[in-house]
Amino acid sequence: MKKGMIARTDQKARVFSLQTSVSEMVLGGKRDAKEVADALQVIKDHRDFAKRLGLKLVSSVSLDPDTSRQLREWQTLYRELFGQEKDFSALRIPERQLGVDRLTVVAAGMTPPPCAKPPGITILRAPVKRLWR
Repeated sequence: MKKGMIARTDQKARVFSLQTSVSEMVLGGKRDAKEVADALQVIKDHRDFAKRLGLKLVSSVSLDPDTSRQLREWQTLYRELFGQEKDFSALRIPERQLGVDRLTVVAAGMTPPPCAKPPGITILRAPVKRLWR
């Protein structure tokens, strides 16, 4: 069985366990039935339910602290530099590869279109020195 399949199964089991626990809390009077029903309705009706419910989720998988920090930095950059709130909660990040230490996040629609050289700009092309064999 693949590693990813186990994680999905564990998450589904967790959802069913939580669902059962919340139902028991409603039946026992520990949670307000209307509030729980309203929250569940938002979850059912909207893909962005976490945002609508005010949850601050970075990812549905456990990220190492450095990756989480870098993801927060990218969200800050998009907010401060472009004035855009980006939700990376559904972002699928591959396993870290040896020698790759920096996470690069390019949001959809943020890549510049190909364009010609701007007027008045000179592009210098320097020879590239080979540093390895």
